[in-house]
Amino acid sequence: MDPEAVTAMATATATAAAAAPGAPAGVGESLMGPAFEAIYPFAIALALGALVGIERERTRLSSDEDRASLPAGVRTFPLIALLGCSLAWLGAHFGNVVFAVGLGGFALVVAAVYVMTSRAGDLGMTTEVAAFVTFALGAMVQSGHSLLASALAVSMTVILSSRDRLHNVVLNFETEDLYAALTLAVVTVIVLPVLPDRGLGPYGVWNPFKIWLLVVFISAIAFAGYVGIKVLGPGRGTAIAGLLGGVVSSTAATLSFAGRSRDEPALARPFALAIALAWAAMFGRVIIEIAVVNARLVSHVVVPIAAAGIAGAAGAGLLVLHAQRDRASAKEAQGTYKNPFSLWSAVKFGAFFAVVLLVARAAQVQFEDAGVLVAAVLTGLFDVDAITLTAARLSGQGALSNETASGAIYLAIAANTVMKAGLAISLGAPALRRALAAVAALSLGAGVVAMLVLR
Repeated sequence: MDPEAVTAMATATATAAAAAPGAPAGVGESLMGPAFEAIYPFAIALALGALVGIERERTRLSSDEDRASLPAGVRTFPLIALLGCSLAWLGAHFGNVVFAVGLGGFALVVAAVYVMTSRAGDLGMTTEVAAFVTFALGAMVQSGHSLLASALAVSMTVILSSRDRLHNVVLNFETEDLYAALTLAVVTVIVLPVLPDRGLGPYGVWNPFKIWLLVVFISAIAFAGYVGIKVLGPGRGTAIAGLLGGVVSSTAATLSFAGRSRDEPALARPFALAIALAWAAMFGRVIIEIAVVNARLVSHVVVPIAAAGIAGAAGAGLLVLHAQRDRASAKEAQGTYKNPFSLWSAVKFGAFFAVVLLVARAAQVQFEDAGVLVAAVLTGLFDVDAITLTAARLSGQGALSNETASGAIYLAIAANTVMKAGLAISLGAPALRRALAAVAALSLGAGVVAMLVLR
């Protein structure tokens, strides 16, 4: 079963679970009273069990390898979830020992079946583990955690239904890919948390945590794009990575994908599409940030920013058509695409970013309002978020006029767009350069036209 189909099947269940115990007080009672509230957890447990059971049934019937495993499918898994829910109810009313005894009995049954099937030659434990998880999900629903149980059920079913894809990823995973993943994990979960999250150095402008976070973003986007290509193919894989990169840092996405296009020219079109999508996502992100910090400023800037974003999205749409023509060569290059992870390149970019932050802050301190505009250009070369949030906050506090704040945001966006286009042109393959130069010109032109019309 495809993950998309699994998610669609679970939507109704997850929505309905909002009314179960654990949802806002009174939701269940407001529908049908206390009786409905008592029955509802069992209905949710049955639905979650059925979701997992359908996937297991399809897998068992379609694969000779799984027919010898635990004979559990569309009927058994709903019963397992119902068993977990019922034992949790009994434990709540008659003591936890009842639940413990029931869980022990269920574990013995699963263990016995596993021993029998393993003697028949099946050494897999996927279905057995899924049975235990389904039992636990049923108990969670009865304990008032229906939404969490629904999310976990959907996640588990997606994992189960993605077996072939996951196996292919592992088979194509090389030793250097493992080292890259471990390195990324180290710099993310070990190095990043211990860095101080406060301003240091001149003007307090250097925040080690945030600067290193940019390094992590650049590395993670490159690695995510690599995995996306391996799993989903050059088109969808890079497109998703580009959109996610735009939500985080479109500059980092540009740096990652542009550099790879020169090493993998057959993938230049998919990489260009990923970067264009990242740029379009950046415009939407800026509008959301302004709305959160200073909603009144949105009306002053939304039209030019939205116009630039829509134009960029249209350019990305054109790249989709071009990418379709290059599908054959991109598919061939997919098999030889190497891991792009390079921590040293990301560190150098982070160091350069720190220098620009210092220069921008010094200009802001020395020249006040005019310095804000200078800082917007300098900071915007690498990051539009900092100046956007600062300008919006100062405008909301009355320390900066709406016109100056809007101008600073426009300049930051323009500088950032020019910078990203420069990165694409200097680092990218010829096909990527031409495509993104056109997208950048289209976005900037649309934004300028919208500004002139509003005047």
